[in-house]
Amino acid sequence: MVSKGNIGVVITVATLALAYILLARPESVNFTIGFNITDARGRSLAGSDDQQPVVTILFGNTTLQKRCLSCLFDIKNIELINGTANFRFNLTVAWLGRQVYYHSEALPIDSSVNNTLVKILNGIIKINAINLEVYGVNDENERLSGCLIEVRELKAQVRCGQTIALPFGAYSVANASYEIAPNKWVKVPVLTNTLYVSNTTLTAQVTIGVAGSFSIDVLRADGSPLSGAGIELVYVSVENVTVFRGVTQGAPIRLRNIPYGRYLVTVTWKGERLLQTLVQVDRTVRNVTLTTRIIPTVALTVLDADRQPITGLTLRIVGPARDTLASTDASGRILIQDVVEGLYTLSLTWMNRTITRQVYVRPGDVFVDLPLRRLTLKLTPNARCGDRCTLPPGLTVRVLYRNAVLVEDVTDHPTSTAEFALPNYVLTDELLKLEVSWNGTLLMVHSFTPFERVMVFELRFFELSIKITDARGNPLPRALVVITDSLGKRRFASDVQGLIEARYLYGDTALIEVIWSNITVGKHVADAASEQITLNTYVYPMLVEVEGVLGPVANAQATVVVMGFDYSFNTSAITGYDGRVEMKVPFLPGSNSTLTVTKGRITSQRLLSLRDLTSGDPVKVKLDLLVDYGWIQLRTGELIVLSTALAISLAAFLFAYRYISTRRAVKHVFITYGGELEEEEERGRGVFSRLKGVFEAEREEEEEEEEFFYEEF
Repeated sequence: MVSKGNIGVVITVATLALAYILLARPESVNFTIGFNITDARGRSLAGSDDQQPVVTILFGNTTLQKRCLSCLFDIKNIELINGTANFRFNLTVAWLGRQVYYHSEALPIDSSVNNTLVKILNGIIKINAINLEVYGVNDENERLSGCLIEVRELKAQVRCGQTIALPFGAYSVANASYEIAPNKWVKVPVLTNTLYVSNTTLTAQVTIGVAGSFSIDVLRADGSPLSGAGIELVYVSVENVTVFRGVTQGAPIRLRNIPYGRYLVTVTWKGERLLQTLVQVDRTVRNVTLTTRIIPTVALTVLDADRQPITGLTLRIVGPARDTLASTDASGRILIQDVVEGLYTLSLTWMNRTITRQVYVRPGDVFVDLPLRRLTLKLTPNARCGDRCTLPPGLTVRVLYRNAVLVEDVTDHPTSTAEFALPNYVLTDELLKLEVSWNGTLLMVHSFTPFERVMVFELRFFELSIKITDARGNPLPRALVVITDSLGKRRFASDVQGLIEARYLYGDTALIEVIWSNITVGKHVADAASEQITLNTYVYPMLVEVEGVLGPVANAQATVVVMGFDYSFNTSAITGYDGRVEMKVPFLPGSNSTLTVTKGRITSQRLLSLRDLTSGDPVKVKLDLLVDYGWIQLRTGELIVLSTALAISLAAFLFAYRYISTRRAVKHVFITYGGELEEEEERGRGVFSRLKGVFEAEREEEEEEEEFFYEEF
């Protein structure tokens, strides 16, 4: 049974225990961390909200993360021990895939921070980024206003002149656009592909494909400046945008800030289009010169049938960009300024008859003939041939008028020009027909109006002087040369100097084919204007030098075999006393060639390369030939074996010889002196002395015989 005193003690102990538990239980606080993110210089970061940096705070097992510039992070349930704690956290800022800031800190806190805002790092975090102005420049380093720059890492376009914030580092400029006209943007190439951003970077300059200056010069046909022509410049690389429209003033038109690309330039004259062409504007093309068909001054000379000028005659002139009336002066001439080259119609009234003529106006004088005349035809060779070409004999010329033969003649000798005069007048407003043939081949059928007294026609005869050489420029004689012109094939052969004089070729070009050893070793298309043609062929002169072990090898046979795509060739030659022989080899691109050198039964073969043929050095061939005597050829190894065999045979012979000689001498001695030895033993020493003398004599005889044998051997 518990007494009242004990109950009081129990209550007291329980109260103390509860107080201890309440006082020892940890206290927790909640607070907010706040700070502002600036660039490295403490300025607010420029840019859009969707490009804000990512801030991560890591403490304990808790990670907080958000995109922000003015950042607030709520920290919950941080326990205090004895009323204080060290709040340890790591703070990381990442932007555009790069870490731009890192900070680790143990922040002392107590119960006073509960439900308050705690500014860390003085409330400002300066990250490794900078505010900078991005602007574009043209290829002359001048600022541009209407452009957009796309930075690959931003995945967004930046308007030129805009200030943005970027982390430190290098950035790729992916694309650029330029405002070619209001609200008309075109893509242009980027000439500066990389931006470098650091703490000192305040501006970023990007060079884009915009020409700072571009000029267009419009000229007459003679190269003088043209005034009053309309000009239009249209950008056609992406879509048709008119960049410029104006009128020439006799000087180049200078344009500024033209995007790189293709432009369609149109030049008009009095409402008619003179020319239209595409031009490319880029870093290398800064101007374009357009030459029109406008002739500064054209003189029309009007003549009668007697070639006398007609004065005071009014003509109506209709043609490209022109319809006007003009009168001839005292010389029968009409001067017209700024005339477009082309076909014009001249009409007039004369003697109650209307006569119409069409003339092609080009630089120089233009003659108008009315209405009858005596006509002379003049034939000339190819104008591109100059004065060195002639017309061949045997040219048959016929002039027809309404199926009637007005003249028919034949040239009987070579001539630089051939003239044929018609015996009677012809109507100048009727068509005549000219027929020219040579050796039964019709060269020309031409219908014309005889508006001049002398009509000149070009027969495209020309001549060529051709020199055929090998690959090293040496004359190639006796080569077959096939020349194909407009009339067919003709065959020639080069002389000892490799020269060919080909006359009376027809056309503007001729195909020259050189055939050597039934192989086409050279082709060339010759122009009628060519005078002297040197045609290098694929025939290579080659010097073969054959050497044995002891020096040059004479009378060796050198054989070259060439295998080409559609041909094969082989040739052989014999070396001279110096071991050399010259050969000519056709070696076309893509061919394979082998050189085989044979002397008796000794053979050496090697592949020939193009360098062997073109170097000019002798092609050296080594033969393993030590002995060359008539029909006997021995290699080095063979001679060594043969010499060894002979030495062994000689030694064996000498041994046998000495053995037989010794046997014969002993037998001779015993036959001669054998009785005395048996009978007189006391004479032994004398006998032996005599034997010794005999043997010595025999040895001397043997040595003499051996010496003679060696000398004979």
